[in-house]
Amino acid sequence: MVDKNEGEVPSVEAEVRVAESKPRDIGKVLIRVSPATLEKLQIRTGDIVRIRGKNRITGAIAWPCYPEDINRGTVNIDEVTRENAGVSIGDQVLISKANETAALEILLAPINIKKIAMTPQLESYLARRLTGHPLSRGDVLRVPIGIDCDIHFQIVQTKPEGILLGKRTTIFRLEEGSQGNGDTGMVSRLEPIRIYLDGYSVEVKVGAFDSVFAALK
Repeated sequence: MVDKNEGEVPSVEAEVRVAESKPRDIGKVLIRVSPATLEKLQIRTGDIVRIRGKNRITGAIAWPCYPEDINRGTVNIDEVTRENAGVSIGDQVLISKANETAALEILLAPINIKKIAMTPQLESYLARRLTGHPLSRGDVLRVPIGIDCDIHFQIVQTKPEGILLGKRTTIFRLEEGSQGNGDTGMVSRLEPIRIYLDGYSVEVKVGAFDSVFAALK
């Protein structure tokens, strides 16, 4: 069963094989697509692409493929986007142009955070970081807060439903008492450390090797 992000069935889809992204693309929520496929789907650079995996649908930002991949029938997506689509390298996915609906409200569940509360500073920071970011119910987001340190959230509810686009006007809320579903496989061997986000103190679990942090501007 595919989740509620399915929405309307697209009129044109392309079946492509998943390949790894290059390091420079990691964390940018990009999907690199060949020119021929972009033309077939009437997708332009920067549009949101709907990715249908085995049992999930998620979104990513369209970008031209690497020159060496033009005739390979592949798309390049990073680890987080693959997990959000429920696929692995080598799997086949169906892609199409997504309806770019603005996200009105997003309910988040923290995954790797021991204690956090939504403050105006945190909501403003999330809105800045996630403007232009595709958002779908069930997706996991990695929001950077310093050098090699991210806060992980899972989207548990969206308004409206479907693949949405983050805006500066999007309202972000935190699910009370939740630390996510704990089954994403993205967080392991974590230790708590207290950091400061735009003047707000939060206790975050970070990896043992993440010992250096940068102040957010």
